[in-house]
Amino acid sequence: MFYDGRNTTGGNLDPGLMRDTLDFTFREDSLVLLHRSGPDAPWVKWADDVNVFSNPTDGYGRINLDSLRTGEYAFAWRKSPTSLEGRIAESANWTLRPNPAKGHVTVEVDMDPANGSLQLLDATGREVRTTPCSGRLTEIALDGLAIGSYTVHFIPRTGKRRFVGTLAVSP
Repeated sequence: MFYDGRNTTGGNLDPGLMRDTLDFTFREDSLVLLHRSGPDAPWVKWADDVNVFSNPTDGYGRINLDSLRTGEYAFAWRKSPTSLEGRIAESANWTLRPNPAKGHVTVEVDMDPANGSLQLLDATGREVRTTPCSGRLTEIALDGLAIGSYTVHFIPRTGKRRFVGTLAVSP
């Protein structure tokens, strides 16, 4: 996805996003793409792989995406280049129980705190449920879901989403 925040008549974004603000110097590697499934859903970081074309402060470049989902997208500044949640997403061990499950499933992580959200995707890759996650245990309600297999991803507030496991929903 290309971004163009240059302050020109052809610029496509708010040029105020891509300039120095208060005591912070704007650099394109601070950009992230946020996603939410709808107006009542929380914003989660979707992508942060920025490809700066020449000047890291000119507001023109590309964010590389591996997928898109239905919903709303917005560009924003990341809070910081590193975070605890990012390290948890890469090194944590996750458990889904019971599995197969009906009614609800408990997701447990062996590190604390896991702050972000847990996302269930159906076999077609469509997001069917997103549940806020904070701490070691999160319960996800399965009411209304069809019988079948779902993939579970952890999406930290900062960092890349991580595959948690496959969940079987039973009758």
